[in-house]
Amino acid sequence: MKKSCQRGEGARKRLRCVRFLVPAVIVLFGACLLFFLCRVRTVASVVPAMAMLPGYAIQSQNPLTDVTEEETGHAVKEYYDKRSREQGYAEQYENLQVYAKEGNRENTWIVFARYEMKIEDIYTPVPGLGTFFAVKEEGTVRLNTEAATSGEQAEVQAVASHEDVQNLFRETEAAYQNALRSDALLAEALEDLQKAAGQ
Repeated sequence: MKKSCQRGEGARKRLRCVRFLVPAVIVLFGACLLFFLCRVRTVASVVPAMAMLPGYAIQSQNPLTDVTEEETGHAVKEYYDKRSREQGYAEQYENLQVYAKEGNRENTWIVFARYEMKIEDIYTPVPGLGTFFAVKEEGTVRLNTEAATSGEQAEVQAVASHEDVQNLFRETEAAYQNALRSDALLAEALEDLQKAAGQ
């Protein structure tokens, strides 16, 4: 009986540690991209005319580029630094790698940010992948976590089908599975979370 109670207390503690893990888990397996694509907001204002880049949808003309140390990468780092301060469950986002593809218009990019999120009281970080639509306006890179128009939605869909982006999704999924296999506490905590979510 005592052992059962101890086990129950341990499960409750793990649930407290990971009760907010859902945002971290849903970004895996491309779900973050689906979330991005599904949340399209209608924009009533007229979009300023920009130079079109017709080759953006062709992988050979628009390869996935590492922009971690560039202006766009710095903007993504600031975003995750702010997010870790505002969230109660994420201690920090580590090993940030930022990749981008050109959008359909000049000074726009579809950005993919791969990271490891450190959860309080969990040793192994959770791999994740964020998707952004980036626009440079007046010398500043602005990140959108939602597709503002159906046109932007189509742009994200087009580049997400590229093999290099698909490889990034697969690598993130593999890293997530490896994390589960290497840390029994993390795996059990996520299982407890799934059970709690199903109640």
